[in-house]
Amino acid sequence: MNNNNRNCIHTYHAPDRRWSIHHGNVEAVLPILGNSLYDGSLFDPPYALKFMGKGWDKVLPPTEVFKQILRVCKPGAHLLAFGHPKTFHRLMVNIEEAGWKIRDTLSWIHGEGFPKSHNIGKAINKTLPSSKQAADWAGYGTGLKPAWEPIILAQKPRKGTFAKNALQHGCAGLDIDGCRIGTTGGTTRSHQAPYPRLPDGTEDRSQWGRSGHSVQAIDKGRWPANLLLDEVAAETLDRQSGITRSRKRLRRQTGSNVGNGRTMNPFKNRIECIDGYDDEGGASRFFYVSKAKKERGDNKHPTVKPLDLCEYLAQLILPPERSTPRRLVVPYSGSGSEMIGALSAGWDQVTGIEMDEQWVKTSQRRLKSTTFQVSKSLESGNVPRKSISIKAINEETEVRDFDYFRQELTMILEDCLEAGGQPSKQHVQECFKIFQCSQAVDFEITLASMPPKLLEFYESLPLTLAA
Repeated sequence: MNNNNRNCIHTYHAPDRRWSIHHGNVEAVLPILGNSLYDGSLFDPPYALKFMGKGWDKVLPPTEVFKQILRVCKPGAHLLAFGHPKTFHRLMVNIEEAGWKIRDTLSWIHGEGFPKSHNIGKAINKTLPSSKQAADWAGYGTGLKPAWEPIILAQKPRKGTFAKNALQHGCAGLDIDGCRIGTTGGTTRSHQAPYPRLPDGTEDRSQWGRSGHSVQAIDKGRWPANLLLDEVAAETLDRQSGITRSRKRLRRQTGSNVGNGRTMNPFKNRIECIDGYDDEGGASRFFYVSKAKKERGDNKHPTVKPLDLCEYLAQLILPPERSTPRRLVVPYSGSGSEMIGALSAGWDQVTGIEMDEQWVKTSQRRLKSTTFQVSKSLESGNVPRKSISIKAINEETEVRDFDYFRQELTMILEDCLEAGGQPSKQHVQECFKIFQCSQAVDFEITLASMPPKLLEFYESLPLTLAA
């Protein structure tokens, strides 16, 4: 049974709290999540295609949903949203109007699409059997075979430069080196050397050209592209391109010149290196190739994405390891592929939101049966935790609603404390509203080692506070 009641939300947690799934409507759950808690968002939303006549695919997520995702994400956080060629332009508009900055659109090329087309000739033949009109329209259809999906990449506006935002908020860029493609080797030219300095420390720009250009060695594979393939598409591309070979390796000595120097002086090697990738193969070696879908098993979700692809996308927007958990929010989490991919990529905590009970149960089963590597930040025990307990004084509130309210409010408080911030009064009021808890109901909250600022905040709430 679908959980379409906005006032009926349940949450399921992993024993180690690395993942949680909110069973409820996205538009009801997002408002109770704290401000600026998440470092990114990855999800596969409805496409508004009325897929298989399903009610959940009637409309695209409205702008308000993306405003809420923007609110719960930190400045500089990235968003990745799957789309459909027919409707992704509208999805992108909703994302942009919510305040996100569009950074790119990735194309996932796959070979598993099934053509959905109406045979016009056969339709005419039903009303005009064996007619010339039916013969003329034989072989005409209404649609092409789907073979690609757009993936919208957006970013919450930064506070200052990329570097300043990274230092202040812990997220800002894409993990390029962690997502490089294929073989190792190759070289890249560095920026030009700085201008010579005058005795007073200012730059000497009397000469237009600069000296000291250099070439640096790289050994990390090719730069990731915004084109992604599955194995079927890669095999098709390789058949078309044939086998090619990258340029042969060339050993360059330290200090040797690169180029003829006729433009802006020759480049010089900083270190001895081997130039070129020196590999061969089809054209697919220049792009990321996801594994074929082999993990479906008894997962009956109609639009499940490959785990390998989800892990790669999650890796792309994963911030560096740190002492506090890196959190990802996954609205419309479906059967959990994006959540599993994110945890496999190294995200410390992943929060999913799904309203269909069938997919919530499927997600739980898949998550519980998958082993994830614990990040260094969680192994070291540097994640700050404060003890918080909440209990009801007035038992007239429905037990089910109150139990979830207690659990959800506890998570909000803990998440805000870990992030070094504090929840707003609006978040707590939303909890009262959504879970039908009257603000006149008394609660007792026991807070251990709370900062004075937080204690002052809770005194303004309709709660009974016990320090």
